[in-house]
Amino acid sequence: MLQDFIRDGYVEVDIDDSTLHNNINDKLSAHENPIPRNDGLIESVPELSAIIDHPNVVSALKTLLGDSYIQHPHKEVFLDNNWSNTNPHRDWSSYYSVGHNILGKKAVSYFNYWNLHHHCRCLQVFYYPVSIPDTKRGTIFIPESQYYNSIDGVAYYYREPFRMRGSGKVVIAHQDLFHMTIKPKNRVEIPRFVVKFVFLRSEEPKVNSQGTPKASWSGIYNDDVYNYHWDWYRGVSYKFPSYTESYTDTLENEITNTRELINLIYAMGGSSDVGTVIDHIMRIKKEKTLPREEVLSHMLALMDSTSDIVSKINEGIIWDKRAAFIDILANKGEYVSNWLEWLSSEKSPYCLGNLCYGTPLLFSGNVDALNLVVKRFKDRDVFGRGINRVLLKAIISILKLSKTCGVIPDIESEINELCMSGSDPYLNIFAKHVKKKWF
Repeated sequence: MLQDFIRDGYVEVDIDDSTLHNNINDKLSAHENPIPRNDGLIESVPELSAIIDHPNVVSALKTLLGDSYIQHPHKEVFLDNNWSNTNPHRDWSSYYSVGHNILGKKAVSYFNYWNLHHHCRCLQVFYYPVSIPDTKRGTIFIPESQYYNSIDGVAYYYREPFRMRGSGKVVIAHQDLFHMTIKPKNRVEIPRFVVKFVFLRSEEPKVNSQGTPKASWSGIYNDDVYNYHWDWYRGVSYKFPSYTESYTDTLENEITNTRELINLIYAMGGSSDVGTVIDHIMRIKKEKTLPREEVLSHMLALMDSTSDIVSKINEGIIWDKRAAFIDILANKGEYVSNWLEWLSSEKSPYCLGNLCYGTPLLFSGNVDALNLVVKRFKDRDVFGRGINRVLLKAIISILKLSKTCGVIPDIESEINELCMSGSDPYLNIFAKHVKKKWF
């Protein structure tokens, strides 16, 4: 299963219980619109807990996210006769990988520089209670599109899309996998419900005895792409083959499609030309014609670049560059001795948000790190207008660290305050989730 997931970006899990599926479908059909979202969905249809708690689903989630995975508060029901979401897309571009959330379109971030996070630390779980007899309906997933960074507009033809439409089927998909709803012939067709859940990894993989892949990858990219992720799941670093061309030299070769671009990005993992890539990142926004800017941080996160990035941050660079480099270090998931010092003193909300995000990845099970994130969560006077960004990143970090530390922090008064606030609906959802879970 893991090998299929690394290549394709999804796995399908079967739950053989027609009574349960029909029961859930009947309850959803009888419910007044709108059907509650988030934690309210489980309260309205408690039978849905049997889906995400099913042994087959739990086993798959543990394989892909580790034993200490946690549930994200986002839960939602869609009707598949809805004409929205009919373009290939990624969900929540601001939460997952910033940029390129709609196929063929760019969403620029000046804080993460199109940084696609390589490692799968978030999964979406899609569930159809009943089957869809019409072969031209359902939800489709574009295999291997979780690796897309720069979209060439026809990339989804590399592989035949996978169509989900079976009764009791659960598809567990990579956070960045492109998917879409097939537009029905007309709006009066009998609707079918699609239920979506989200789960998060709370710690990085530990060294394990998983061994080598059982078969050849047979994917659309070079094997280095898949072997890199296989070794990450094994808890070890992948040794890229040496790549001697400089980053600047590679730009002279015209890249005409996504597949070639992804292969180039991973080939650069074996390059020692770290300084040139860092220099190009430092020049973004000053030179609008800078080529291939969307892949810079993608490459740098694969390279042996941690010490160079740390040195650059310690030079006291401007906040937006610092935020970008902190995000790259978090993406890499490698220990950084300066991290908690930065977390303790950082004033920029964008930098602090990225530091909060990365802390569970670098300091899993570390109570001192948890206490420091809690302290920054409470120090709201230093955040300025970026306070909501920091609070959201901090809450997610606290949830993950609490899971691995086995400690519930003293944040009840702050959570109660956020539950009463309407300044940020997404932050409010998380606060209510934490209150229900802990207090």
